[in-house]
Amino acid sequence: MREGIAAFGELGLTGRLRTAAQAERRLEECAKLGIQAVVAPDGTGVAARGGPHVVAVETLRQALGTALEPNARETEEG
Repeated sequence: MREGIAAFGELGLTGRLRTAAQAERRLEECAKLGIQAVVAPDGTGVAARGGPHVVAVETLRQALGTALEPNARETEEG
């Protein structure tokens, strides 16, 4: 993965991602660590002000493409 990016979520058998427990807390911890962007399942929500951008994805393929692409566009969902 690129530097400054974190990822979390639960992986289903079909490759679809599901939201993980305690997503808000995970985003807070990412902010404390200086993480710039988080790749997470669609529906995770947004980080608090000053926190990382949440890049919402639906599948493992999208998550890997976003995390590995050197010039991937990161947008804050909201």
